[in-house]
Amino acid sequence: MTTIGGQLTVINSGTLYRGMPSFCPADHKLAAEAVQQAKGRVIGVVHPLFCQPNIHNPSLITDNRLMRPFITPQRYNAYLTKLTQFLRTSIEPLLVFIPEGRQAEIVAWVNELKRPGLAMTIATEAISPQPVFPNSDNPHIAWRRLTGMLMDIGVAEVIFVGEKYYRIASDRAGCVYSAFMMTHMTSRISVELIDTLTFPNVHILGYEEE
Repeated sequence: MTTIGGQLTVINSGTLYRGMPSFCPADHKLAAEAVQQAKGRVIGVVHPLFCQPNIHNPSLITDNRLMRPFITPQRYNAYLTKLTQFLRTSIEPLLVFIPEGRQAEIVAWVNELKRPGLAMTIATEAISPQPVFPNSDNPHIAWRRLTGMLMDIGVAEVIFVGEKYYRIASDRAGCVYSAFMMTHMTSRISVELIDTLTFPNVHILGYEEE
């Protein structure tokens, strides 16, 4: 647990699972109290900054040629500004889904939000929002463990934002949508996805690979 400037507390969600060696009763109590104060609502921030390192080279972000014109620094910066403003003014605890290898970078970004309250970090696979647990790579087991823990601390609703989210024809896709759907499928938690706080948030008619 890390407290920043007496305002923001960052918790590794690994300390919130009952029965696991990393379980911390103090962190669990803190998280449950924060969720209760927010009336059961939390904000799921999926893979923030995921596209940033390659924003000048969209071919490294998507292999869909039709989507690449929408992946620009200008659109990304506008999205990130809007997301940051939303998170800074929100009162709900954050669930921050962090891809493998980017823990320090994303936690630093969360700290820079300079918001009060609680942030809980969730370690995920590198290019998937699937939570990572020792000795387990079954997606349904992983998501049931996560959503079970969330319900245990009183979470009733998750509002999803972040990267990536898009539509191809009538289908929705991307890590934000995957987290949205897996939470819905493995729990009684209500879910909402705010597409205007996602990236690239485009609707294209098909798929073309070079």
